[in-house]
Amino acid sequence: MKQELKIALIALLALVIVIVIIIGATLISQQYQFMRFKNEVLGKTSAEVVELYGAFDNTGMPAGQDGLYRNTCCTYIVVEKRVGFLGTTPPKVYSVSFNHNGIAVDVAYETDPYFF
Repeated sequence: MKQELKIALIALLALVIVIVIIIGATLISQQYQFMRFKNEVLGKTSAEVVELYGAFDNTGMPAGQDGLYRNTCCTYIVVEKRVGFLGTTPPKVYSVSFNHNGIAVDVAYETDPYFF
């Protein structure tokens, strides 16, 4: 009986360690993807960003006559909003802020249940 309890506790500890490793690896992977996106976007014009990643999913203002977004924030949806049995998972987006010249000056990874 004592030996079985010891084996069960070791198995439980091993399971907890595996879960922690998987969660940690997922979080590191998400952070790496965001940092890569941020480094590729900062300093580029909105037209260059659209060329790299396609049209924005949401824009704060329409593009100018030259196709550049100025003084606005545009977003790409990374994870769609999901409504499930146990609740709603909010969307996750990359937001890119452009200055008056249409150059990306800030990039943020946002999770906001009131965004959409």
